[in-house]
Amino acid sequence: MHIHIFLIVIISIAIIIFLHQKKALSLRLFLTSILTIIILFILLNPKKCIVMTLKGINLFFYSVFPSLFVFLILCNLLIAFNGVEIYSKTLGKLLCKPLRLPESCAFPIIVSILCGYPLGAKYTYSLFDEGKIDKACADRLLNIASNPSPVFVIGTLGTTMLKDTNLGYLLLLSNYIASFVMSLLMKPSRFKYKENYKSKTELFNIGMALRTSIENAINTTLMVGGFIVFFFLLTSIVNDNILIFIKNNTIKATFTGIIEMTQGCSLITSTTDNLKTKIILCSFFINFSGLSVVAQVYAFIYKYNVSIIRYMFLKLSQGFIASIVMFFLSNFYLRNTTVSANFNEQVHYLYIFLFIFLIIPILLEFIKKLFLRNNFF
Repeated sequence: MHIHIFLIVIISIAIIIFLHQKKALSLRLFLTSILTIIILFILLNPKKCIVMTLKGINLFFYSVFPSLFVFLILCNLLIAFNGVEIYSKTLGKLLCKPLRLPESCAFPIIVSILCGYPLGAKYTYSLFDEGKIDKACADRLLNIASNPSPVFVIGTLGTTMLKDTNLGYLLLLSNYIASFVMSLLMKPSRFKYKENYKSKTELFNIGMALRTSIENAINTTLMVGGFIVFFFLLTSIVNDNILIFIKNNTIKATFTGIIEMTQGCSLITSTTDNLKTKIILCSFFINFSGLSVVAQVYAFIYKYNVSIIRYMFLKLSQGFIASIVMFFLSNFYLRNTTVSANFNEQVHYLYIFLFIFLIIPILLEFIKKLFLRNNFF
């Protein structure tokens, strides 16, 4: 019954938009009609909507919250105690020069690599607010510091969905390669890092910084959780009203992944497609990120007059590039059984390297202030 209502409303939307020439009015009518469809679906299927909402909450609480909340607190503390300056001076050239970015962009890139969506966007425009990068640089950095969480890719996608942790690392590698390629395709940033700003270590004490960081982390995490639950329910409505007519599971999973990448990955990994097709599509999903993550990112950047259409186009391009990269990586991985067998044995070296890579700038800054300036404390 609700399918017929859905079709009637869709036809009504088309007629209304056709009859009205004012774009602003047409957009409001369209959005009102879409929201009406969602309300009708909830009223006609309350039990199913409650189940899907609980699934979305479960996904957020057990998969997103544990990593996102803690990382947000730590990143906020780093900003409060001027960690941006430390990473910019010590890792700026190493990270940013190949990406053709100013050294001050190191921190959002590191946050994006470690934490994933949408924190790269959040801290990109935090730098812009503080005057450390200009608007053009922030707009370019937005698409470079935009990566999925390694915990999700390696753990949830690789280990749980694909039943192979190594494939998780392979998907993560395809993402980083695609992000690097995108940095080469976009116009380089030439904004110079400003050295003459006041250090925030003089403005915050530990207690105040911890309190502010936790409050900010709570607000941001709950906002992200709201987006996840809403789009989880929205995907269910789309599946039950539009995609129900599509019999091909791969096409259905693709449409779902464009809306919400987690559900898209879950659906495609449960199909009978060959492994190469699954990981190529998963690579596209996690690089495009889905409309759910796009909405999360836009919640942080809308006030900076950023073109969301341009952002989505670049993310879509990154998704296609990652798929091509994954095609070649999968050929090598699936054919070379020796490499596949030994790959997991070398993974612990990656953790050691990342730890050393991130701790070195802190140690260097400590030594510099302790022995050269003698005023660290």
